Amino acid sequence: MKHKVLTKFLLFGALCTILLSLTGCPQKKTIENIKLEDIKIVFDEEKMACWKDEGDKWNKITSGTAVPEGTKLRFYSRKLPDHQIPDKWTFGNKTITAALQADITVDKSYADKEKTINVAYTLRNVIKLKIVFDIAKLKVEKKEGNTFTTINNGEMIDERVIVRFSAINIPSDKIVYGWTLNGTPANFYKYNTTIKKVIISKDYADLTNTMNIDYNLKTPEQITINYDNSKMYCDYYDSSTASWTRINPGETFPEGKKVWFNLKEVEEGKVPVWTINGKTEKSDFFEYVSYFLDIDKIGSGKYVQVGLSYRGGKTFTVKFDSSKIKCTKEKDGSTITSGTQLIEGTEINFKTTDGTNVKWIIGNYIYNERNSIDYIVFEADADADIIEVSYE
Repeated sequence: MKHKVLTKFLLFGALCTILLSLTGCPQKKTIENIKLEDIKIVFDEEKMACWKDEGDKWNKITSGTAVPEGTKLRFYSRKLPDHQIPDKWTFGNKTITAALQADITVDKSYADKEKTINVAYTLRNVIKLKIVFDIAKLKVEKKEGNTFTTINNGEMIDERVIVRFSAINIPSDKIVYGWTLNGTPANFYKYNTTIKKVIISKDYADLTNTMNIDYNLKTPEQITINYDNSKMYCDYYDSSTASWTRINPGETFPEGKKVWFNLKEVEEGKVPVWTINGKTEKSDFFEYVSYFLDIDKIGSGKYVQVGLSYRGGKTFTVKFDSSKIKCTKEKDGSTITSGTQLIEGTEINFKTTDGTNVKWIIGNYIYNERNSIDYIVFEADADADIIEVSYE
């Protein structure tokens, strides 16, 4: 009962960094806690969006939100006039040159007397950038309407055009390991063989308005996968064959791949808590957790050790339009009415009353088109103790 093909709609939240200062005299050092001041961030939400760095994810914030000093923020421009692009961004009394994306670390010195940082940008006309790449290693395409067309090495492309980079002719014993722009590391995920959507701008170019895109190759490390197969199983989805491959305990698997650890048995009221190499791994789904085999995260030991424990289940109210959706309990086929309270781990099924195929929306996720969907009650899908189910 795995819904592994889905589109995630939530984007990401925030953690502040806590700073400590060492002070003292030659005979003795003491640790002094520094109180971080909250700074209000004010901006025009029609012209930009702001995201706050939480460490392992980003969370969108609204204008007027107060954040502690040291918080990393990322701004994206939006609803730009045709053929124009940001030139300079101002953060209070701080000015930086950036186009579509501007990053800052909140500093109280940027703020006014009211401890507010006002954010704005100025505009300029777009320019053409030269796209340079090795045609033996890369296929580069630009978006025109709803399709992508191949471009040539050295072609001139306007800023704000969407391009796609695809690594080609990769030797069978190698993997992509890091992308570069003009010889410096690019902010693309290092294992990706395709960079699907890049809105080009001077942010990516050198002083000659050239974007020279390339990637590095490496022989993948083999990672040992350790887990208790009485509680779970591990598998990997091979997109080239559209099939799942089982990975047994103690087997090795190459870095750069995503693997899945799955419950063997779902029990009402028992919620899985996953750990990998001693660290809790959050999952947005009840019955499995996915894990990317990133050697830089795994370390020189070259293994993952997966643990599984449980916490007690919480109760949530399940709501849906009963004129459009029928809900039954998997265990006994009994009917579940809208507004019923169910404990986590309860397996249920939703089905359209007229049998039509639809895209299901549960919490913040949308699932592939079908006329019914199996579901396990889980806190990650709840908002204020309510799990809303609908379709489109």
